[in-house]
Amino acid sequence: MANEIVTTAITTFYRVDLNDNLYIAPTGSIRTTSGTAALANNLATDTQIDLVIDGSIIAMTGPAISLLSAASTTSGFDTILIGAGGLLRSVSGDGVVLSRSNEIVTNHGSIFANPSSESGVQITGNTSTVSNTGTISAGIAVDLNGTNTSLSNSGLLQGRIVVQLVGGVTTVSNTGSIQAEDQQG
Repeated sequence: MANEIVTTAITTFYRVDLNDNLYIAPTGSIRTTSGTAALANNLATDTQIDLVIDGSIIAMTGPAISLLSAASTTSGFDTILIGAGGLLRSVSGDGVVLSRSNEIVTNHGSIFANPSSESGVQITGNTSTVSNTGTISAGIAVDLNGTNTSLSNSGLLQGRIVVQLVGGVTTVSNTGSIQAEDQQG
C-alpha cells in the first residue's frame, strides 16, 4: 500500500498497485501520448484503489483510467473522486474503465472521451455507483453493465448515447441536464 501525491507533470504511464491511495493535486497531471492507459492497475494483483483527482489525466490513446480485475476475483471497492477542477480526457479511448463490483465514481469536474464511440465512464461490475455533478461527455456518457447499479446526475451528461444500461435492476436519478447529440451530420 502506498500513499502517493502527484504535484507535477508526469508524461509516462502511471501504475497503481494493491491498496494504493493516489492524490493528483491541482498542479499535477498524468499525460501519455501512447500506450493502453494513462493510469492503470497491476492486473497480476487484486487491487483496492482510491483516487482523488484535482489535477488532470490525459491519454491520447486508450482510456485515461483503467482499473481492471485480477483473474482471482471480481469484487473491489475502488473509489474515484474527480474534484471540481479535475479533468479526465481520452482523445481516442474511454475516460474511465472499471470491471469489478462495488466501484464508486464521483465526478464534480470534467470527463471527456472520444465522442464517436467511447464511454466517459464504463463499469462492468455489479452494485456500482456513478454520481455526477460536473460534466461527462463521450460517445456513451455512462455505460453501466452490471446489476444493482446506480447513476445520479445533477450535472451534464452528453453523448450520442447518454446512458447505456445492460444488466439487471438499475436506478437512474436525474435533476441535471441530459443532451443526446446526433453525430450523423
